[in-house]
Amino acid sequence: MPQHVSQKDDWQEFRTRYIPCVLPIIAYWAWPASAYVRKPIGLGVNIWDKGHYKVFWKKKGIRAIATFAFKYLFRHRYTLHTVRADALRAGRAVVNVTRQFAARARRASVDEYVKFLEVFESLYGEFTKRSMLLWLFTSSTMEGKIREALMKYTEKEREEIFSIMSLPEETSYSQKEEKRFDALVARARRHGIGAPDVRRGIRVFARAYFWFPWEYVGPTVWDERTVQARVRAALHVQTTHKRRNIRTEQDACVRRYALPKDVRVLFSILHAVTLMQDDRKMINAQVCYYLYHDIFSVLAKQFHVTQAHIQYLDIDLLQQYVQTGDRAALRDALKAREDFFVVLRDDTTRVVHYGKESKQYLKKIGIVLEVTQNATEVRGVTAHPGVVRGPVRIVHTSSDRKKFPEGSILVTGMTTPDFVPLMKRTAAIVTDEGGITSHAALVARELGKPCIVGTRNATRVFKDGDDVTVDANVGVVKKIT
Repeated sequence: MPQHVSQKDDWQEFRTRYIPCVLPIIAYWAWPASAYVRKPIGLGVNIWDKGHYKVFWKKKGIRAIATFAFKYLFRHRYTLHTVRADALRAGRAVVNVTRQFAARARRASVDEYVKFLEVFESLYGEFTKRSMLLWLFTSSTMEGKIREALMKYTEKEREEIFSIMSLPEETSYSQKEEKRFDALVARARRHGIGAPDVRRGIRVFARAYFWFPWEYVGPTVWDERTVQARVRAALHVQTTHKRRNIRTEQDACVRRYALPKDVRVLFSILHAVTLMQDDRKMINAQVCYYLYHDIFSVLAKQFHVTQAHIQYLDIDLLQQYVQTGDRAALRDALKAREDFFVVLRDDTTRVVHYGKESKQYLKKIGIVLEVTQNATEVRGVTAHPGVVRGPVRIVHTSSDRKKFPEGSILVTGMTTPDFVPLMKRTAAIVTDEGGITSHAALVARELGKPCIVGTRNATRVFKDGDDVTVDANVGVVKKIT
């Protein structure tokens, strides 16, 4: 039964998707965000309901961060490459410290785990400040400013301008992976998959991208065997997707519509935050691989808990264990978190509620989770227009792929770069979260596929096999009964 949230006071549901782990989520804002933004942002409420994650903030807090982020990007509009480079540097610092600790995790004491998590939260906070804060809050602001700047054009002209000018000319890390893989497949076609040069290429590719499909908790990785299987499968597929020359298309668009400089500047900012969002996925996948594949898996064995339960461990629980030595209490807390729990964040303060207590607290502050039955449609934001009809296929994580017939409707929390081969086969793309800078929106525009993002609960309203109409012209997905 799908859930929606009735919002009293001025709460706003800000994010919603399937995330079956606590870290690095609660590390995002483990730094004085209010002091950085120089305005109060208020209480953040993070809710996990059997892996389904939602976050709420007061509207004034969201507005404060969004205003700060846009002003920051606009102030650096001519040095956006430096802003992105700073974010990548901060992200690589998180990857490095996590990889280094992973190498000695089996020999580390629990106290050393606590010290690692302290450093981890500090570094991830810095990464959030330089990356996520800048792109997560600016999507609707950017769209509004661009739409306003294009008001003198017709609706059809606006859609064409946006679909062309919103695509970054610079190649993202996921596009680089795709090109590299295509080159590997081309080499295998010429020389055979068993050729020494091809085998070496597969080995090098696996070393470079083993983490690519991991996302948060895996378990899929691209080892040599998996890459070889992917290459073998690709040999029998004739792709019809041609790469677009974005620079040429955009130069022609600027001339055709005489786009003024201020509009081009807005699109350059949009390009930067789109690429930074993709960069964050790259960093996050690597961090989470080392965190859950190598580090927390050791603690799972030590505490005699399942891999599913260890995904709900954070520094607070680990510090409590260090103080009490009570493994049973730790296991009980992890099990309770798997069912339902709430994390309240106010800058550096973090409070956790479990079970009935957590639901009562949510009701007390004006966030009431309600069950809605027999919902037949969802609404979201159009990322790329078009109208199609087809069967729904729900995909929660990159490791949760199932048989996906050509022409199906992909319904997911949000897409990640390893979804791209699947996205090429889908008739339309629908996501619970995201905006015009999201990965799903970017790929949909590049592929020319109808796409609706930010529906909040499409993965819970629909189920596999539902016959739906996706009307991305108006942002509605409706079940055909």
